[in-house]
This record gives sequence, C-alpha cells and structure tokens, in this order.
Amino acid sequence: PGDRPAPKDRIAWASLMASVTSGELEGEAAERALRQVLRDDAGNPQAHQRLGFILAERGRCPEAEPHFAESIAGRLPSADPYLGLAMCQAQRRDVTRALATLREAARAEPGNPIVDANLGLLQLESGRTPEAIAALRRALVIDPDLHQARFALARALARAGDRDAALHEATDLLGRLPASARQRPEVERLVAALR
Repeated sequence: PGDRPAPKDRIAWASLMASVTSGELEGEAAERALRQVLRDDAGNPQAHQRLGFILAERGRCPEAEPHFAESIAGRLPSADPYLGLAMCQAQRRDVTRALATLREAARAEPGNPIVDANLGLLQLESGRTPEAIAALRRALVIDPDLHQARFALARALARAGDRDAALHEATDLLGRLPASARQRPEVERLVAALR
C-alpha cells in the first residue's frame, strides 16, 4: 500500500541478493550485484551489511564503514553490522568507538557470544583486564568452543596474576584443539610458560 514498491518490481534485485547470499556470486561480482541492489533500494540494510563485509574483507574499511552504519540505521535485527563496524574502527585504532559499537551490538542482540568475545579481545588489547575477563567468560559460558576467546581469557587471567586459572583455561583449550590445529604451538608455549 501507499508508496511501497510492488513485489513484482523487486524480482530482479531479490534474485541478485539470492545470488550473493547463496555464494553463487563472490568478490567483485558480489560487490557489483550489491551496488546494483542499492541503486534500486538505497535503504536495504541487508545489502548494506553484505557490501560492508565484502569491502572490509578486501581491506577497504573506509568504504565499508558507511555501509555498516546504514545497515544499523536500517534496523537490521542482528549484531553483525555492529561487529563489522567495530572491526573497522578497531583496525583504524579507534578503540573507544569500537568498544561503544560493541556495547550497542550487545544491546541489539543480547547474549551473542561473538559480541562478548570481541568485547573481551578488544578490552584485553586496551589494558582493561578485569572487563576483558568478564566479557570472555560470558562468551565461553554460551559457547565453550570459541577457541580465540579461551586463549585470550588464559592470557587475561595470567596478566591479572591468576596463573592457576590461566593454566586451567590454556590446558582446557589444548584439549579442545585437534592435533593438526595451527594454533597448538602457541597454546603449548603459553601452557609451558604458566607451569
């Protein structure tokens, strides 16, 4: 009703979106398709989010950030555009803004372990060890197999002076990793340093 387009007028861009979401189009072809969708539907939050991630993955965060912001403004019901925006903000070393964006992500999608893990990682990098420990623990309660979060938790606990808890987390992580995991040597070094 009103000024909304008729569904039959959306068939072409829906087909393009399906090609991108299915993985049929990747890289430059996916970027072109998403830009075409946005020419016809400038406020499409899903297209903005996907284009943002394509640009960010190709090292083009300055171009990606406005697309993540548009996706957030379009009220996409997901923490993903916030995660993309925070990743780009952290990449340009705007830690304060990245942390604020991650807190917004936590409000948009409470209980998302990826949001808590990213909060913890960024807090650890910025020297906020107690906050990092709390966020990483929240993430691991929800998803115990977030290996990077568990490794960061072990480091944070060691930094806080709790070597026993750090060793427990590092040993637990070592037991969870497959024998062929490329992270094993780094985790083994941490375990050895904590013993």
